[in-house]
Amino acid sequence: MSTLPNAVRTVANLSQAWRTVRRNVLARGHPIYKSQVELISTNEISHILKIQRQLKKNEFKFLPQTGILKSKRAGKKRPLVAAPLDNRIVQRALLNVFQSEKPNITKQLGCIPQIIRTPTSVGAVPNGGVPAGISKVQEAIQNGAQYFLKSDIRDFFSKIPKPTLLAFLEGEIEDKDFISFISDAITTELENRNEIEQELDLFPLGDVGVAQGSSL
Repeated sequence: MSTLPNAVRTVANLSQAWRTVRRNVLARGHPIYKSQVELISTNEISHILKIQRQLKKNEFKFLPQTGILKSKRAGKKRPLVAAPLDNRIVQRALLNVFQSEKPNITKQLGCIPQIIRTPTSVGAVPNGGVPAGISKVQEAIQNGAQYFLKSDIRDFFSKIPKPTLLAFLEGEIEDKDFISFISDAITTELENRNEIEQELDLFPLGDVGVAQGSSL
């Protein structure tokens, strides 16, 4: 029997997810979300238990998000998606499960834990970040490396094929309801479509692309 949904909705996991979301929002979030964080912080356990009850009863719904256009060089615009706090908490709780090191969880995730822990990957992974990247570069230099290659995948997030991604997950994870929940978690639905109607094609509203700004 799958324990993945249970792992997502434990108070410990939701609390950890909430702390991460709160830290990120207070550090660089929109003032609207900062005020929401401060409101939830007055009774955070009650809020976490509310989300847990919704998840247990399969009543949790991901709410529409806000599309934001950031200016880039050469006049181009970068489409970001800002999600309501409850969306972010549950998305982060899902990410915590994918990144878990508990054997009873990792054995249900197929090869995904191995992929997440690719030795040369340092971005948005446990024990990663800039210090880990610099350490790997220093180690390579000490071992005789003299050259480096620089590359980039243009518009990476907006080009991810969701059906292909979900098919891969279905091949690794037996719990189909859990896969369906992941599908809901990476679906982009904008509440301000009318305001950005001229640039809607920049946002991942169909089968291609995931929201840049989502923890997933």
